[in-house]
Amino acid sequence: SNITLFCPKAGEYFDADVQECKVCPVLSTSPPFTEGLANCSCIPGYFGPNPSSCSACPVGTYKPTTSMDNCTACPRHTSSPNASVLIENCTCAP
Repeated sequence: SNITLFCPKAGEYFDADVQECKVCPVLSTSPPFTEGLANCSCIPGYFGPNPSSCSACPVGTYKPTTSMDNCTACPRHTSSPNASVLIENCTCAP
């Protein structure tokens, strides 16, 4: 629907119940003209069952995308700090 034109800012969504723009929950964001909280997604390095509960990727994993995808395991014999974004964050285990 055209109603989403009311929320041109990234990181916000249109809440149809109250007919206004709201900010995506902490650690999540959205593209411009997003309709509904369900279309906010966890930022890189964070994952969750929904946009309201994004948490850091655990040690030994990474996530480069803004999405609701799970974190990806580092390659064998490597590890990464929590909240890692890139596979390059996975380094050889000592």
